[in-house]
Amino acid sequence: MDPEVASDIVALMGKELKSCRKTIRRLETEVKEARLVEADCNERVAAAEHAMALLNRNITDVCEENRQLRAQVEDLKEEKRVKKEEEQGQIHGILRSNSEVSSDCSTENDDVTDDDEYTQKLRDALLKYFSKYKSQKIAIKELVDTSTELENRNSKIKEENTALLESVDRARKRQDELTRAITGLQESLQEVIPKSFAEILGYMSSREKINLPQTQHLLPIARYRRDFDLREFLKVDCGMPSVASESLFAWGRFAWCSDDHHTGVIIGPMYSYDLVKKRWSQRKCFEELYGQTYQLFFDDGSFVYYAGRYTALGLRPLHAGGVDLPAKGMSSRALAELSLSSDGFKRIDNERPRNMFTDDVADLYLDGILKVECLGLQLVDSGEELYSRLSGRFESLNDRKEQQSGSRPVRDGSWCHSKRQRLS
Repeated sequence: MDPEVASDIVALMGKELKSCRKTIRRLETEVKEARLVEADCNERVAAAEHAMALLNRNITDVCEENRQLRAQVEDLKEEKRVKKEEEQGQIHGILRSNSEVSSDCSTENDDVTDDDEYTQKLRDALLKYFSKYKSQKIAIKELVDTSTELENRNSKIKEENTALLESVDRARKRQDELTRAITGLQESLQEVIPKSFAEILGYMSSREKINLPQTQHLLPIARYRRDFDLREFLKVDCGMPSVASESLFAWGRFAWCSDDHHTGVIIGPMYSYDLVKKRWSQRKCFEELYGQTYQLFFDDGSFVYYAGRYTALGLRPLHAGGVDLPAKGMSSRALAELSLSSDGFKRIDNERPRNMFTDDVADLYLDGILKVECLGLQLVDSGEELYSRLSGRFESLNDRKEQQSGSRPVRDGSWCHSKRQRLS
């Protein structure tokens, strides 16, 4: 393929990946907003239904009270009518008696005192009746006003109930729309989320890069051995305890994402096996590294190299279920040894415990039964000073060995980008 065409294709793929990342962020924001709106709608629906239940109970109580008041009004009217007829009959009888008394007044002068007492009693009875009639009239008026007020309240409650029912219907429709929107967003997110190790490499290679010069040919800092311990090497041989505590070296579990040496990926096991309890458990081996900056070292099987300072990026949200071990470039045995190590999830250096089950667990990774987790690495500082110091020290050691032995040792460990470990 023409290199110019290939570079154009890579640029277009980078633009597409950037667009996908923006789409992911936008969709995630919309999903969060939709969930908040859905929760708010659910709360409003629950409040409306509770208010409806209260209103229904209030309407029932008001109707019952209204019925009782009407029955009392009818009873009062009937009682008033009966009493009025009885008292009118008494008044007519008293008036007739009074007229008879007046006609006999001239002949019966001895009974004047008794008639005055009777008239006073009659007057008192009339006043008492009038007072009672007035109080009953006021009570009836109050009952009528109360009944009218209750009917108005009943009408208002019915209107509010109708409005609440309409609001509930609108909220349910909105909830259905949001549910469909969330489902669509989740499906869209599934389409753009990386599902394989190759897609994760592509995602990391498309990230925005800092403008730092890169050494085209890296010189080694040490010879690689099976029992090589980087941290002890930096502490004892180089006198760099601070660098040792910030170092990151993953034997057999590291790959570059791009030829410019700006991004890389380290893989780790998603599950560990407890040899005492004899059971598997899920772990997050890289979680404590997220957001931290480390001195990155790597090997090519013969020599160890220093790459610079890199920031650790958490990629687990992009592949919550893990990905399969790549077919080439990664060591299934290194993963198996970490899976069987009691403290391997706190170490990502070259410490490899021995265990009789290592080969069996390595086969589980090769068969795709066990998945791996990815940790992204992005360059933030080329570390030229530390690189010059370590590579210069290694070259000086080789020169001294050459002078002592009289023959030049093999040290062709210059490492070129074109020979870097690449996975597709």
